[in-house]
Order: sequence, then structure tokens, then C-alpha cells
Amino acid sequence: MSRIFPALLLSLALLSPAMPLQAAEGLPATPQAAVDALSLERDIHTLMRNKKALAGVALLTEDGLCAGVHMDAPFPLLSVIKFPLAVAVLEKMQHEQATLTTMIPVRAEQLHTGTHSPLRDQRGRRDMEVSLEDLLRYTVTFSDNNGCDILMEYVGGPAVVEACARRLGADNVFIGHNEDWMHLNIYNQYANWGTPRSMARMLPGFFNSPAFS
Repeated sequence: MSRIFPALLLSLALLSPAMPLQAAEGLPATPQAAVDALSLERDIHTLMRNKKALAGVALLTEDGLCAGVHMDAPFPLLSVIKFPLAVAVLEKMQHEQATLTTMIPVRAEQLHTGTHSPLRDQRGRRDMEVSLEDLLRYTVTFSDNNGCDILMEYVGGPAVVEACARRLGADNVFIGHNEDWMHLNIYNQYANWGTPRSMARMLPGFFNSPAFS
């Protein structure tokens, strides 16, 4: 019975679309890859057992499988929005033939206090111009919340960032608010959400996109 039960689980995982383990991105999956992915899922479940937390994990394998736990549950995105935001900035730059040295005006009132912002801390709270390269570096590398909102205004708002995330493959996502709005109330931080499966799909969606040089 102990040998039959894992085999039964594997059969259900491969045949039932309701199971977490399933082919992804239209790539062929070998039987051994399916076994490895299912084993990985069991390991993740074991790690999370008795933990007082709900964790979501999604891994896209080279064999076209998606493995993980709670892959289709909505989780607050928080600073994860900064990845599709950066891609939206690159799209706008490419469309307008802008360069990384293009300077963007920054107003003092955009550099909010009470939030994480190396840009504000290092350059002061004043009117200035900052290059797109520096804004992207502050926002992505140092998770600068003011930089995030400045770039979000540059691309046209949260809806533009959500549309970008969906183009990259995140079909189960909502991005409707910026960092400043999320800091107004702790519960606002749950407003932007996405599923682990959708977030994982954004990465190959970006690296495999023919739209970027």
C-alpha cells in the first residue's frame, strides 16, 4: 500500500487540472520531471507543517511543470509590484526612445517622510531631477517607496503596471494602488494582490519576451 499511494497521487496530479502540479507554459514534461516536481511539493509541505503562517510557493521547472503550495491563493504583493513597474518603465522608455540618462523632474512633495526612501535620505527632500537609471536603481535594488511612486506616475499609474504584469503572464493579479496609499493604513497593504503562480510566470514572460532588446 505504501508503494501504491505515491503512484496514485502522481496519477491524480498529472490527470486532474484541479491538482496544484500541472503542465505549464505549454512545454512538454517528462515522467521523471513530474516525479521530481511532486517530490518537491511534498518537501515544501513538510517544511511548512506546523508553521503559524500561510505561505505560497510556485516554481516553474524547465520541463514545463509548475510545482508549489497555495499557488493560486491571493497574497498581498507589497513591493513585488516594483518588478512589473520596472518593466513598464522599460516599455515606456523603448516606446519614447528614452535612455537611462534621461532626467525626470522630482518634486519635494513626492519625497514622502515616514517611508523607506534612500533617495530622499541621500539627496534631501527638495525639487530636483533624477535620471531614470537612478530611479530604477533606487526602486528595484533598494526598494525605495518614493522612487516607486515617482516611476508609477511616470508610466501612467497602477493600471498601467497591472496591464504590464498581465502581458508578462500574470493572469491572476490586481495592482490598483501606489506605495503612498498603502502606507495610509495597514489594511491597505492587502489591496494589491497576486497569486504565486502568476508571479512566477512573470519572470520567464520577461526574459523570453521579444519586445525587449
